[in-house]
This record gives sequence, structure tokens and C-alpha cells, in this order.
Amino acid sequence: VWAVGIAGGHPIAFTAEVRNKKAIENAVDNFRKHYVNTYEKFFWAPDDFADMTPDREVWYSGQARYHESKKNLKYMAEYGRKIGVLPITYGKSIGSGDRARDIIRENPEMVWGYGGVMDFHPDTEELEKWQKDSKPYWQGTAWANYNMNDPAVVAKGINEIINSTKMFGWAGVRFDGHFTARTGKQRVGDKIINFTKEMADKQTATNIRTLKKRVWEIFPKYVFGYNYAECAFPEKLQEHPRESIELCRDGGKIMDEYARQNEGGSHPFREWKKYASMLVKESIIIRRLGGYLFPICHANGIIGRYQIIFTMAAGGHPTYVNNTPFKYTMFATRYAGILWDKRLKNIWHPNGLVLVPFTLMWENYVKELDIDKNHKRLIIHLINPPLQKTATKSFAIEQELNKRKRERNRIIKEARAKKIKPDFSKLDKLPPLKLYPDPQKNIDVKIVYQAIGNKWHIQRVILLNADDVSKKELKPDLSDPYFARITVPEVKFWSILVVDLSKGL
Repeated sequence: VWAVGIAGGHPIAFTAEVRNKKAIENAVDNFRKHYVNTYEKFFWAPDDFADMTPDREVWYSGQARYHESKKNLKYMAEYGRKIGVLPITYGKSIGSGDRARDIIRENPEMVWGYGGVMDFHPDTEELEKWQKDSKPYWQGTAWANYNMNDPAVVAKGINEIINSTKMFGWAGVRFDGHFTARTGKQRVGDKIINFTKEMADKQTATNIRTLKKRVWEIFPKYVFGYNYAECAFPEKLQEHPRESIELCRDGGKIMDEYARQNEGGSHPFREWKKYASMLVKESIIIRRLGGYLFPICHANGIIGRYQIIFTMAAGGHPTYVNNTPFKYTMFATRYAGILWDKRLKNIWHPNGLVLVPFTLMWENYVKELDIDKNHKRLIIHLINPPLQKTATKSFAIEQELNKRKRERNRIIKEARAKKIKPDFSKLDKLPPLKLYPDPQKNIDVKIVYQAIGNKWHIQRVILLNADDVSKKELKPDLSDPYFARITVPEVKFWSILVVDLSKGL
């Protein structure tokens, strides 16, 4: 599913408070309506590691005390599979809540620090009333850090994922903290072992490989995801090579949660160009290792628009875009092969192979798709860049424009009530602000014969408009002996040129 995945979040947070099946169906239908093909149910389990198979019908979950229902969770997963929105469970190596307390009492050796200071952080007063239906509603956690250095403890977590999948019908798991071993002196069975950095890396990779092997013995199409990249996957690959490789291997989903926050004033990739380049690098490396990049994106506004565009153009998959007003998820569903075909290869430094005005962003987005020995495609993404240098500035301008709009509406409402003419004089004196770039028109794109090779000939050129999911065949001008000229009528935000090439025919 990750190969063409567009990832959603919660359908419904508190399933125990759902009145009927129709409410569940409406929530899951909303994902399909927005071309989102997976949903993720998080914070639902009594304990996210050690109890994903509740023995009661209704409970308050270990993380954040979500009020959940076994019957409704089962139906949500069943209905999702029925309409093609696959259900993914939240997973963790950390427990919490009253079930974590009970599990630790029964098996204290499962927690890091057993025999010394145990890594459990309870509020005993909260734990005593955890399952009581108290008003007003309150949340809590009480983290319990289970010992991922001990294969016997890891095996218990694997068992819970397998049995939970049998119970609910999950299509996969997405970890918010996978089975990561620690360095230093750790208990393994009855022994204390001093784990070096290399040993911890090896143990983490072994944990993940064992997890996949055991689950696939029962559910061969099961998928795995990990919240891991943090806008720093190349660095993590250097620091934890075995872990990083194993997470990607076999089609792993590598989530990047930090990517969503690039409008922040201290974010290292708040500059749009650096953000876009970072996603390209992460995507290429992760794809090379057999995985898929899934940055979390805002669903709307200028930040959401460009985060989704840069994610998809890089070959990544947007996450938590359940209610996006844009048509990019529809576009990706229709043209998934143009974005995510496994045979796609980025062409580095394509200037000279193709010539495109530098008013557009394109140099990191020229790709080649070999179809057979006589046919291939040249795919050229054309992105009209943000007017602002940073996402921080883009967000600030959008906020200010929204503020002005609200004030204008307030003035209109008050004027109507008083039956007077609205006075916009103060607003009209404010300096003008521009959020989006103007569309770029009549763009010359040149394909250089010398660079593509004289044996290759242009057979067809299609312009795909990702903004409105339209396509148009363009006729290239072949009159110049140096290059073929293609005139793109307009790029509003994001368009893609698909150039079909054939050899010697």
C-alpha cells in the first residue's frame, strides 16, 4: 500500500462515543472522498506495546485516555478495507496508563532499569481513576519504557501486533518509536550487557527484521511504517546505518513529522529552497534503500499547498492530508506512475539535457523512466516557486491577510446592522500584501538532441496540470537542429511535462 500511499490520520478519535455505524462509515468515506487511501488509528490501545488485544468491550486508552470500543474499532477496519481505505494501527515501544502499571507489576523485567531505577513514570492518583468515566474528561500518559535490548521483551510486542491484527484486521502498523535498543549497561534476561553504539544498532536492526519475519509468516502483505526521518535521514543513516537500512528495506514507510513544522522561525529548513532540496535528498536515499518517504504536511493554506507539491515532486507521499481542499491527492491517484514508479531515476544536473527558465523550480525534478530498450520517458516537473524566501514569511503574510479579511467581514456586519455604508478606510491604508505568485505563461522548454542522444526521437509530449488534474498534448517544434522546443502555455503552481522518447523507429 505504501507504494501508492496517501496517508490519513484519525477517522474518529473516541470510538466508544460513536452512536451508530453510519457515523463510522461517514468518517472513513471522507478519506476516500479526498483520495486518501490509508487511515491511521492512534492512541487507541490499552497499552501501545504490551496490550493491543483488549479483553473488555470499552476502555480508556493508555496514551491520552481515548475512550474506545472494540466493536466499533473492528467495524471501522472492516469498512475501511471494504472501500479501499486500509486501516493502519499505531504502534510503539513505550507503554502507558493503568495497563502499563498492571503489566509491570506482573512482569517488572520488561521495563528498562529493572533491578535498579525502573523507567516508569506513574501518577498513582491518575492511574487509580484511569478507567472511571469522570467528568470533566481529562488526559494522561504515565510512560513505561520497555526494554528493547532484550529479545524476549521484543517478542511480546511482536505477539501483540500479530494478535491485534487477528482481532481487528489491521493492514499494517506505523510506529511512533519502534523497537530501538539503547547503549550502555542493559539487562538481557539474567545478564547485564554493556551495549556499544555498534551493538545497539545491530540489535535494533535485528528487532525490526524479526518483527517483519514473524508477522509476514501470518500476514504476508502486512506493511510497516516508522516515524524516523526528522528532516535528517542522511545523518541518521550515518549514525545508525543498520537500523536505517532495515527500516527502509522491504518497502518501509519512513515518516518525517518535523517536515510539517517548517513555517517555524527556528526550523532549519524554513527556507523553501532548502526544504524542497531536503525532501528530494531524503526521498532518493530512502527509495534507494527500498522504502518510501512520507512527510507530514499541512493540508491547506499556502504552507500545505507547497509542502504537498514539494513532497510529491520529490517522489514522497503526503501524510495527514485528510481534508485537503487541493486536488493534488486526486492527481496523485490518477498519475501515480508518473510520481512513484519504482523505475524512476532522478537526473542530477539536468541543465543541458533540458533548458528551462530559472524563474521556475525544475533542476531537482527532472526524471527518467526506462520502459524498454526502445522506449523511455523524460519527466520534467515545473514548479512556480513561493514569492517568499521562507515558509515563516509565507505563513505570516497569510495570517495577516486572514486577519484583514475577518476585520472586513466584521465591518460589513456592523454596517448592515446600523444600516450605514461600511468604512474600510483603515484597512485600505494598510500596505498591500501578496501571497501567491502570478502564473508563469508561455514557457519555453528545450530538449537538447546532443544530450539525449541522436538515436532517441520525441514521439509525444503531454502536459499534466496537477492543480486541476487536466492534461493536454503539446506539439513540439522540431525545426531547430539543436533542440526541440516545447511551449508550455501556463504554470500556475505545479505542472509536469511528460516527453515520450523512442529509439530508431
